[in-house]
Amino acid sequence: MKPLTDSSIFRNSPVRFQMKKEGCSYFACGTHEWQHTTFLPQKPEDALFWCASIWESKMKNGCHMRRINSNFLALEHIQKGSLYVRQDDVMFLAEENDFFLLRPGGDLEFMTGPQGFCVKDSLILSGNLLDDLLRQTGLDGRNYLPHVNVKKFDILLQSFKSLSREFHGGILQELEHRAYDLILLLKESPSSGKMPEKLVELLAFMEANPEQPFSLRELSRHYGCSVSHLTRLFHLHCRSTPYRMLTEMRMRRAASLLMQTALSVKEIAAKAGYENPLNFSTEFRKRYKVSPRLFRNGMGTP
Repeated sequence: MKPLTDSSIFRNSPVRFQMKKEGCSYFACGTHEWQHTTFLPQKPEDALFWCASIWESKMKNGCHMRRINSNFLALEHIQKGSLYVRQDDVMFLAEENDFFLLRPGGDLEFMTGPQGFCVKDSLILSGNLLDDLLRQTGLDGRNYLPHVNVKKFDILLQSFKSLSREFHGGILQELEHRAYDLILLLKESPSSGKMPEKLVELLAFMEANPEQPFSLRELSRHYGCSVSHLTRLFHLHCRSTPYRMLTEMRMRRAASLLMQTALSVKEIAAKAGYENPLNFSTEFRKRYKVSPRLFRNGMGTP
């Protein structure tokens, strides 16, 4: 991130009023080259913190957005390109792999930077505990987040997307837990004892290859430690075991394939790492309370 002092950057590209929604005024100039939105389930009344949606977009040259008095927190991650950002009187240039927060309220503005484009992720967060969480974690006065682990963020991002497509009991609680995990990730500092980089890479490898016949010994060999040490690492950083984490990943893969493909249950079982379709169906029923076939027909637990 590079601090800016010249506000004329934004005045040289005037925006036009677009709409007013829930007290927030939106202005814009220019368009996105593309934009994809993942809407998560509506926040339950008793949820104290929530991720409402994920916006992935590519802003074209000259694209300029402004909003006044927003009632949500936006976490922004620049994948490629650059973005000029203004939050009230604070201005900066965000570049590749930078993370920053656009907090509720105030006057927020951003536009494509000197590279002429910007590919970014935006996570929209809200909830009754939002202000308290920002204050307690020290994020209430911060714009730029210099120490976010990109790989761990990507795992959480993919987890939100996978859960948004699932239909089972406990899904809302899982989504709320992920939102809290995200805040904890944002508050990490280099000295905070965060998840080891190699463990982040191992989790990403497991998530990408759930069909592999992993064993504890193979996972520990891949990580480069003993079975007992790997088990302790999972307990410390994931609050789970390697086996439960792998099963969770396999079930997410299976649920996604059931909803989005016409593959047979036997084929999906193989892609989820199960040689025996009966074992797969038993595990799937334990997680989703219905058989894979009924789940595909929309009869999963809401």
